[in-house]
Amino acid sequence: MYSNSKMKISYKNIPIDIVLCMIWSILLVPISLLNIDGSIRIILGIPFVLFIPGYILIFALFPTWKTDRGIGVIERIGLSFGLSIAIIPLICLILNYTSWGIQLESVLFSIFIFINSAGFIAFYRWTRISPDKRFTISFNLSLLKSQNKPDYALNILIILSVVIACALPIYIIYTPKTGEKFTEFYLVGLDDNSEKYSKNLTNGVTTTRIIEIVNHEYQTVNYTIEIWLINYIQIYNESVNEIQYVRNNMWFMDKINNATVNHTNINIGMKEPLPWRYNYSFNITRIGSFRLTFLLYKTPTNEYVKDKDYINIGEQRINSAYREIHQWVNVIYHTSPKANFTFSPDKPISNNEIYFTSNSTSPESRTIRWEWDFGDNTTSFGEIIGLGFNGIDDYVDCGNDSSLQPINGTIEAWIYPIELNGIKTIFTSAGDFEFRHPRLRLEGNTLTFMLTNNGGWDYHDYKANFQPYTWYHIAVTWDGANVSFYVDGSLKVAQRQGLTPAGNNAHKRIGGYIPPMSPEAFNGSIKDMKIYNRSLNSTEIQNNYNGNVITNGLVSWWKLNDKENIAYDTMGRNNGTIYGTYKINQAIHKYSHPGTYEVKHTITNEYGQINSCLKIIVIT
Repeated sequence: MYSNSKMKISYKNIPIDIVLCMIWSILLVPISLLNIDGSIRIILGIPFVLFIPGYILIFALFPTWKTDRGIGVIERIGLSFGLSIAIIPLICLILNYTSWGIQLESVLFSIFIFINSAGFIAFYRWTRISPDKRFTISFNLSLLKSQNKPDYALNILIILSVVIACALPIYIIYTPKTGEKFTEFYLVGLDDNSEKYSKNLTNGVTTTRIIEIVNHEYQTVNYTIEIWLINYIQIYNESVNEIQYVRNNMWFMDKINNATVNHTNINIGMKEPLPWRYNYSFNITRIGSFRLTFLLYKTPTNEYVKDKDYINIGEQRINSAYREIHQWVNVIYHTSPKANFTFSPDKPISNNEIYFTSNSTSPESRTIRWEWDFGDNTTSFGEIIGLGFNGIDDYVDCGNDSSLQPINGTIEAWIYPIELNGIKTIFTSAGDFEFRHPRLRLEGNTLTFMLTNNGGWDYHDYKANFQPYTWYHIAVTWDGANVSFYVDGSLKVAQRQGLTPAGNNAHKRIGGYIPPMSPEAFNGSIKDMKIYNRSLNSTEIQNNYNGNVITNGLVSWWKLNDKENIAYDTMGRNNGTIYGTYKINQAIHKYSHPGTYEVKHTITNEYGQINSCLKIIVIT
């Protein structure tokens, strides 16, 4: 160090500025790693990022005073800021392509290594230059007094610029601009993992969800949380030819008031603050698949009655919520599905086909897998042959196309009644009594058919001898003169037709009359429903019964063996929408030798519940 009477202090034997920059970076490393908050971290951090890297690099390149090979103080300061702003992004870009990535520790150590590496290079080059040419830092305390007015004004301006450049980042840090206002709203399971909560719930059994809120609204907020249970149903949209989901019920479950949460700053690279948490315990007493919905509001909301259906304001409640999260849940009973089956003929003979039909039940959910073990080392998964209707609210909506109500025609289907008491609808129009053409149904053990013409009706019947749990092929034809009934391909009765039917715009339905609850709903199974726009003769009916389907005049043919919730029309005209129902599975098997065999039938529903049934079959 050297000084004189003019109060000038200079360092000619050591580059004090390089040493100070390196010490500066060494001090910042432990302060940052130890997560020390406060002004010291800001004071050391701003020059570490915005000035020192560029200054060290400039010094390493130009260790001399301003000559043809050096630069002056003003240039050094300006270039130091500019180069620092360029160097830091380059370091981060390189880190982005390494295994360390852009993290606090990786960026901190990379800048530290750069500063000290460039510092040693600068120190080495500085010592290799003659002392009179070295760039040194000196402080002339009489500088301002000895300068002329232009130089004096210029120096004052430079000093003010440096002070402003250093103070501005500090001001921005201590008085940050308000960023985007938002709230984090989460739903997690008891293991704190939002992807691992159970979606299968048991009816009436209490379970828990953890609700989390992080407030970034720059003020304390008193939140309100509403919990709703929403039931969706499927409808078939004819205009776009696709199944759509619509809200059918929206029950109010609960509300959490006065969830007061303070503002939390977003600190990138810092440990995330603990969110506001609430352990919400609940149970659901309904059966089915529902959307458990949590609606977040920033203001108090109205009071609602628990378990009441508010579907009329459902859209408004969801749209007015500030945030929304939901979880699909399947609510099931404690009981398992019940496997059961029948076989025909009831006295089977070896080498003859035996039809095994599943009439299993699964009230909690759909059956998705059927397995058959015939006891002779052969197994089968069977095949879906039709739809089962529960006699309450299951049906298929086939639309209201005019082709489904011909003036002359034939209607036929295979039916498998489970009960023969009361009225059981097979096919009908869902209009008033005199607008139900064509209507086919069972009334006790009587097969009935009715034609209408928008005011009059023509009723016909055949007293059958049907047995429950048995498949029958039924057909009715009308040709303007007679209405004829067929069972299993044989003509049973022909009656005089009393009127010419007329069309209507009511929807045609299979298995039910007026959903969702109908006392006339079919209880059993239906498959291969067909409608023709002409009256088939006896030979054609016999061909259909034998499986040689007549297609001349065939308007619609619903096989009802679809795996989806659409009853596809084989003719491509009138696809139906399935509401409820269950799939009918059937397996066909031949035994090569007489004997006694144990048949095992196993079913699995969509919730993974399994049940099996064993029956003994004697083959003669």
